[in-house]
Amino acid sequence: PDGTVVMNAVLDRSNDYAHRRLLATVHDAFRHVRDFMPPVAANSTDKTRNAYVVAANVPLPANPSVRLNHVPSFMLSGVSAALRSGREITPEVLGDALPVTDNHNVFSILYAATRMADRGKPLRQWSPHVLVN
Repeated sequence: PDGTVVMNAVLDRSNDYAHRRLLATVHDAFRHVRDFMPPVAANSTDKTRNAYVVAANVPLPANPSVRLNHVPSFMLSGVSAALRSGREITPEVLGDALPVTDNHNVFSILYAATRMADRGKPLRQWSPHVLVN
């Protein structure tokens, strides 16, 4: 694809792994990914935070040029902070986080035409009532 994907995600502040899995999933589909997540005040009681993920198959600018003239004044400082917070997503950022897939979904194994060899394994190991249910 030649386009750019822009996502907004609301993340649990206490679960960085979930955020990295989201980034790994996007990075698996697009060569260039940046996320924008302004810092949260240390004394904040918010349990979530906003993140913006931008992805494309062409290099993305480190400092995107965005016109802010239509941003409401009460949101301007937050949007500006988000734009300054951008970082490139690299394998080092992702760490041990893997893309989200349905590879371990038993139904995709049982019913996907491309996984014919795997179909026999559960059939030999599971009792018939498990397969029916």
